[in-house]
Amino acid sequence: MNNDKILGMLGLAARARKITAGTEIVTERIKSGKGVKLVLIASDVSENTFKKIVNCCEYYGIDHISLQYTQDELSHAIGKMCLTSSVAIMDRNFAEAVKRLI
Repeated sequence: MNNDKILGMLGLAARARKITAGTEIVTERIKSGKGVKLVLIASDVSENTFKKIVNCCEYYGIDHISLQYTQDELSHAIGKMCLTSSVAIMDRNFAEAVKRLI
């Protein structure tokens, strides 16, 4: 995994407003069918949070990846002040670019 490139790509996606962040918002967006292409999960989320996100992704057929980044690292990459447990990428091109980097 190339840390700088993946986090940089997340930063670009955030500036382009092609992401959604946070467990509740991500799961709501998945359930509503509003174009989630890929979900990234922080490495230090609780077991219950991890299970909730993964179950939702699997039920609705959304790709998901558990990253080696902490919530703090994900938050910093997308410009959020609070901890971010998960990030949903809404754009197919950004999602494919992140998958290639992993």
